Amino acid sequence: MRADHTTPAEPPLHARIERTQLRLQVTALERALETSERRRQTVIDRYEHLLAEREAATNESSTSEGQPESSLKRLLGLSH
Repeated sequence: MRADHTTPAEPPLHARIERTQLRLQVTALERALETSERRRQTVIDRYEHLLAEREAATNESSTSEGQPESSLKRLLGLSH
């Protein structure tokens, strides 16, 4: 008769290696995602700053012209 073991057997070496590789890949992907999110936020911040500058410049020029245009039209270059 065999003796019953209450602890599970250790997985084979190839399974442990694969699991370690997968953990490393997950860590690398998480870091890449964090970097991508930081870059995306930087782009958003720059874009918002640019819009604010354009809005300020347009407000200055439109007060002299008397006809403000929408930010979207200015952004898309559709202003006349």
